[in-house]
Amino acid sequence: MLKECDVPFSVLCDKETKHPCEIPDKQMTEFRILCDPDFKDTLYITHEEAEAKPGKNVRIIHGPFAGITGKLHRARGGYYFIKTLAGVGVMMRISRWYCEVTE
Repeated sequence: MLKECDVPFSVLCDKETKHPCEIPDKQMTEFRILCDPDFKDTLYITHEEAEAKPGKNVRIIHGPFAGITGKLHRARGGYYFIKTLAGVGVMMRISRWYCEVTE
C-alpha cells in the first residue's frame, strides 16, 4: 500500500526490526513544537549521540515548551534540553531555571 501512494512521505523505521515506528500523538506534538524553525538555538542529532550525552531527566516548567520532558545537558558554556524520538534527537539551548529535575 505504501509503494502505491503518489504523495511523497517519509516513514521512520526501527533500526533493528525494520518495522515502521508507531509514534503516539502526544510525543509527535511535542516533537513538532521543539522543531519550530522560528526557534534559532536548535541542533539535530542522532539518537545515539543524544543518548551518549550525560544529563539529568527534567521537565520544562516555564515558557512555550512547558510540560515537555527530556534530558538537560551542559555544553559549550550553556544548557541544552535534549529530546529523542524514533532515532532522531533535538537539542535546544534553554535556561536551566526553566527546568525541574524529575528523578
